[in-house]
Amino acid sequence: QIEGVNDFILSYLTRKGFTKSSLTFEKEISNGPQIFGTDIMFIRKLVHEGMWDEIFHAISPLKTDPIAHRSANFIVKRQILFEKMFCENQDQLNEAEISALLLDIEKFCDEGE
Repeated sequence: QIEGVNDFILSYLTRKGFTKSSLTFEKEISNGPQIFGTDIMFIRKLVHEGMWDEIFHAISPLKTDPIAHRSANFIVKRQILFEKMFCENQDQLNEAEISALLLDIEKFCDEGE
């Protein structure tokens, strides 16, 4: 039952945009390190902070596994797109930038997608 409460609190902190608090809370309840390795937790922290160049640098060792690298790139670029479309100021939404992101993401999709 305590796990449900912790999950609810973590979900609330994340949804409200309290990134540092959610990461700290997650470490405190020992949810993250048990589920994810330290590399994933580091990348997750970078995502929360919007440090996209650092994320691409962190996933660059995956180039030895083309499928994993392609998948990781797709996930990161999709997240960038979501943040541009839904998290940033809608009055300043740059359609050209969104279009460029969509074309970039398309490179990582299968033909059926």
